[in-house]
Amino acid sequence: MPKDINGFLETANIGELLDRTDLDRIGQRVYEDYEMDKESRADWEERNKNNMKLATQVLEPKNTPWPGASNIKYPLLSTACVQFAARAYPNLVTGRGIAKCKVIGDDPGGAKAGKGDRVQQHMNYQLLEEMTEWESEMDRLLTALPVEGCEFKKSYFDPVLGRNLSLLVRPERLILPYKAESLEKSPRATEQIYWTRNEAIEFMRGGLWLDIEDELKTPPPTKEGESKQDEDAPHLFLEQHRFLDLDGDGYQEPYIVTIHEQSKKVVRIRARFKKEDVKFSRNKVMRINPRLFYTKYYFMPSLDGSVYEMGFGDLLGPINETINTSINQLLDAGTLANMQGGFIGKEALGKNSGPIKFTPGEWKPVNFRGDDIRKALVPMAFKGPDSTLFNLLGLMVESGEKLATVTDPMLGEAPPANTPVGTTLALIEQGMKVFTAIYKRIHRSFGEELKKLFKLNRLYLNPQTYFRVLDDKQAIAQQDYDESQLDIVPVSDPNEVTDVLKMTRAQVLQSMGPALDQGKVIDYALQAANIPDYKEFKRTEPPEPPLEMQIKQKEVEIKAAHFQLDAAKAEAEMLELRSQAALNIAKAGGVDTKNSVDKQKNLLEHMDRQAEMRIEAAVDREKIRADREKAAKERANAKASKQSSS
Repeated sequence: MPKDINGFLETANIGELLDRTDLDRIGQRVYEDYEMDKESRADWEERNKNNMKLATQVLEPKNTPWPGASNIKYPLLSTACVQFAARAYPNLVTGRGIAKCKVIGDDPGGAKAGKGDRVQQHMNYQLLEEMTEWESEMDRLLTALPVEGCEFKKSYFDPVLGRNLSLLVRPERLILPYKAESLEKSPRATEQIYWTRNEAIEFMRGGLWLDIEDELKTPPPTKEGESKQDEDAPHLFLEQHRFLDLDGDGYQEPYIVTIHEQSKKVVRIRARFKKEDVKFSRNKVMRINPRLFYTKYYFMPSLDGSVYEMGFGDLLGPINETINTSINQLLDAGTLANMQGGFIGKEALGKNSGPIKFTPGEWKPVNFRGDDIRKALVPMAFKGPDSTLFNLLGLMVESGEKLATVTDPMLGEAPPANTPVGTTLALIEQGMKVFTAIYKRIHRSFGEELKKLFKLNRLYLNPQTYFRVLDDKQAIAQQDYDESQLDIVPVSDPNEVTDVLKMTRAQVLQSMGPALDQGKVIDYALQAANIPDYKEFKRTEPPEPPLEMQIKQKEVEIKAAHFQLDAAKAEAEMLELRSQAALNIAKAGGVDTKNSVDKQKNLLEHMDRQAEMRIEAAVDREKIRADREKAAKERANAKASKQSSS
């Protein structure tokens, strides 16, 4: 056996390095700790079992106050769970994808943003296309969560399938010490996994498990309610995530130990950490950060501080039981009042000593010679359903609905007549406060699950992977999954619980006008309205400018035309003046002195310079104006193109 943990990291099954005595000792310890943890949560198991019966409305026979008595279960807990799942599921799995990336730190060149876009598209593809079980498992989780209070997701890489898995693990299948501070700080977590004999033999002959084929020849014991032993029934294996000191340095390392529950034999031990998770100090292991496979989703924190959180089952269970009892008592009282019954004298029955049954319109002869047959009949007095009990039933139903926020407006039913719209919206908003707090917890847990999948991609993704997004082939590199540069978070917003709230926010954004990016505002409004494939309705070419802008454009063109006309007139006047000056020079050269000719030449040159300066100034002004209009037009076109492409 290697003396350092590096040898364990390179081994697929550490059990192959240990002798049978050590393996038996580890197997016995794993089983004893499992039994101890199971015993610590025995009361929770009983409560959870009863809560599931209430939620699923299991039909059970009742023998009090008489055999076959009424045993109706009011669907208070069932309604609360259905309402919660109906709101939570579309809020978490939106039409905008599942996950998005946030850039960590500065990104001047945009390289991080490019990585984030590729990672975001790839993870959404994984969750919705590649991991075919993910969405259905999440649906099951959100349906059971309000009953049991907590659910678990197990995220890991499956080498056989060659992809990530994220499977639902019900709390009754994941045994933790009841008083553990949290899932992360729990000393143990034992998952019950059932494998058939063939599946177990495949693992053994494939080199993943140690050989225990002889132990599997004995079929598992019968379960409660089974009258015959099933030889093909799956065997129970316990996969315990725990700490063991296998290298003998006094510090316990995190491992996963799998044993056969019936025989207590170890089939596999593997490390629950990587080399980079080990921290050394003075050549000794100082700390090991264990890899966490499970993510806990919880409804609300447990009031007794246990690791198993509370749900509607704990909050509404006692109220639901009271409602069931009240309803059944009312029905039983009505049954007794309708059936009637009492005492009848034997002299009235004669030889017929059995019960007397009537059909409508029938008369029965009796052997009675007294003066009043009523003296031989003594009916039992049954009070019938009591109004006080009925009022109690109404009080309990109202209290339960308030606690579960399943009042009429929340159920989509019409409010009382003449109720203002603002009042109804305010009631819905207040009712959603409870759900919003629960959604925040779910989003926090979902973010942790996404981070686990992010790490799995960083460890096991092929160096270059191709996937498809809307029939376009995309590429993702393993190095793109960089935790130091990117953070993965859910797309959905826990504060956006109702469609009415989404549309209200969209209207607020639209009222801000040009201060915001109108392309993004339009996208948000279409998404809030739940328009499917809303991008198909967007323009493919830049939109035409508004009418006011078109009018201003025409005015600018008219001004430019006037400027060109004025420039032409100025040029014509200059030519006329030059011609007149040339004529004066010619005349002066014939009759006047040389001084007169020079004077006329200087005047002509001065006029040329003045004209050129006026034209240059006008041209500069026109060029500045044209440049400004061109820049404004380019900005408008760029903004329109960006809105169209987004």
